[in-house]
Amino acid sequence: MSERSRVRLSTVSAVCITTSVTTGGLRIVLTRALGLAIELGRPWWEASALGNLGLCSEHLDRYEEALKLYTRALAKYREAGSRGGEAAILDSIGSTHLLLGHPLEAIDHRSRALTIARETRLVIAEIGAMTGLGRALLAAQRYDEALGYYESALRLARRIGDRFEAAQALDGLGELALAQHHYDKARARWTEAYELCVEIGIPLADEVRAKLDQLDETERSARAG
Repeated sequence: MSERSRVRLSTVSAVCITTSVTTGGLRIVLTRALGLAIELGRPWWEASALGNLGLCSEHLDRYEEALKLYTRALAKYREAGSRGGEAAILDSIGSTHLLLGHPLEAIDHRSRALTIARETRLVIAEIGAMTGLGRALLAAQRYDEALGYYESALRLARRIGDRFEAAQALDGLGELALAQHHYDKARARWTEAYELCVEIGIPLADEVRAKLDQLDETERSARAG
């Protein structure tokens, strides 16, 4: 996921996940970049290339392959002394475990990412890790813990004025409310998330809108049952 405050792996990752058509070409470019990094003996570059290759594999639903690439990237970030990179990769490993249906592994890796983010005072990374940890705890049906992390992420995002991270946390709170059959709370959280997404123009808006559209039907079915 270049290391800015949240430590995203680099802008190429955003391109990588747009369409499956571009992913193949990006894999070729990233593989060449990896070879050059190895040749030059630059562990940070090597870690970045490996992390981005992991994102490509994840986009193609090759989750086990992604985990292997992320694990190699993690070792290289540690070799380079990049704690921010280490936190980002731990979060990515957690995300992949969640996609594989391994919530406990996701909780473990995202907890470690959160610890590093706090130790290094990477505030955006801290918010992202808390939101990610909330999702993992939700998947494990540990609702009270999930609520705590989501609410902490939302408070911190609002404190620093990060509407993107606030929208992510609100979306998670909507999912949590739905899982507990608190439909009014889910609607309120998703409505707020949708409005933020529209304001800042991020693709999550379409996903949240679809959840809101589905919510009435879900509520009717639950009550009928």
